[in-house]
Amino acid sequence: MIKSAILGSAIALTFGVVANAASTATIDFTDRTVWPDGFATTSVFGSTVSLQPEARINSVQDYDGFAGETGGLAEVTDGFGIRDDELTAPSTPPEFITVNFDGPLFVTGFHFLDLYQSPTTDDLESAIVTFDDGGVIELFAVQDNEGAAGNGGYAFHAIDRRLVSSLTFTVGAGNDGFGKSDYAVAGIDVEPVPLPAAAWMLLTGLAGAGYIVRRRRAIA
Repeated sequence: MIKSAILGSAIALTFGVVANAASTATIDFTDRTVWPDGFATTSVFGSTVSLQPEARINSVQDYDGFAGETGGLAEVTDGFGIRDDELTAPSTPPEFITVNFDGPLFVTGFHFLDLYQSPTTDDLESAIVTFDDGGVIELFAVQDNEGAAGNGGYAFHAIDRRLVSSLTFTVGAGNDGFGKSDYAVAGIDVEPVPLPAAAWMLLTGLAGAGYIVRRRRAIA
């Protein structure tokens, strides 16, 4: 009886740690070995990540910012754009990138490159993210455009954890004073969706029941 109680507690503790352990992964679009083009997919926390419109997405532009400025991204490419290395507005037809998760994940942050603020005015380029639940957020540049010899226009924005099955990137109206409004999608931070507490309790109960059955058989 004591052994059963100890094992049951150990099982419950083990499942509790797994269920409550917080972990974050970055879907890194600057890593060409994983994301060579828009047809690529990857798996994160058991969810397959895919992109649309596949044929128009590319990452041909090598990373040209300062090394180590992107919060741990691979920095092989600038990330994804449409037709070239960036999402651009205005454009005909309008440019967008949709990211799909075949199993929902919590989204906690976004990484961008080539997202600049004007060095001479207060104007800021921005990324607009539209979620599958209809919610919309606008995320702004944090670095000045310093020209060809300057930084990579990196920006990271953490957001409140949001359950997402798909999201779409478009371009805001702000401009850095160099050509059109544009930026590259560089990465997305995600967390897994834990099993409900009831599911862990059920698994724990089944494991304990299996042990009891095996013990009774051994005694018999």
